[in-house]
Amino acid sequence: MTIMSLKFSLAVNEEKRRMAKTRLGYSGGVTEAAIAYKETKETMKKADEMFLETVGERRAHQPSQSAIGMTGDDDDPTKDREAELILQCIENFFELFEAGEVDEAALIAAHSPKGVLRTTETIDMMKKYDATHKDSSVTVAYWEALIPTVAAGCMKPSIWETLECVKCLLKKGRSDLLFHWIAQDLLSLSEEAGTLILDACRCSGSCSCGLIGIAEAALESVNAHKKVLVCFLRQGRYHTAMNYFKNKTDLALKDLQDAFESVPLTDSILSFLTDETTGNSIFCQEEAEDFLSDVLVSHACRVATIVNEPLKENFHSVEEMDKLNS
Repeated sequence: MTIMSLKFSLAVNEEKRRMAKTRLGYSGGVTEAAIAYKETKETMKKADEMFLETVGERRAHQPSQSAIGMTGDDDDPTKDREAELILQCIENFFELFEAGEVDEAALIAAHSPKGVLRTTETIDMMKKYDATHKDSSVTVAYWEALIPTVAAGCMKPSIWETLECVKCLLKKGRSDLLFHWIAQDLLSLSEEAGTLILDACRCSGSCSCGLIGIAEAALESVNAHKKVLVCFLRQGRYHTAMNYFKNKTDLALKDLQDAFESVPLTDSILSFLTDETTGNSIFCQEEAEDFLSDVLVSHACRVATIVNEPLKENFHSVEEMDKLNS
């Protein structure tokens, strides 16, 4: 371990203990967090003292190796400068955020060295700011600053970052950015991210908003084949769904049935399932009849549940509901 990395490690650990003791940080508000991070410089000074004690202990046990190992890395200007830049970046972020210059703060967070400000706490701060300031989109500004850096060789957003990004863009209605970044492979996608996009579509029939197409690309990239089937059906691409099913050996007939049961039962789906000229060659006639029967029963039960739910609130006994159903 180099001297600088040891110092920084000591500083971080000491800061964590101090923050836990005083219960400061992001949860205490922007002002308290800014003060806490400004005090990190003092923590670094204390780390120097702790470091000297640590070096003394090491040299007492291993005088020759410690002396040789420490001499080469001592006073490394590159690592000293790197630590200074990180601390300065953190200070600038909080100063700007506290001053209300949130867009500039978002840029600093997105481009912070070694991604030190790419944290859940930072994102939570920006989300809270958006929630309390009308027409604010600082979270979108953050992602617009961060994601393009991936193409330049910077660290790709992690899975949790991608989920936060997807939630933000869906909430702000920026499916254009979502489509572009997924197409450019700039996000770390997961089945959860794809499902979020899939569930965001509110089209009553075949998808016209484009979100299902985006979800299809996301889910296909992570081999979530069952939900890709749903995407095809939601877009009215029934033949494509059948061909996809036939070509994926890890899909069972139950998966296809579940996919049909999960989408609205439209006239076009009924026509497809009952049309003997579809030529999908997956079912024999008896199997096709059973499949259609299961799908119809499933949809009927779901519709009955939806219809009866508000009625339950208006009746005070099971007997009343039984009389109504009879």
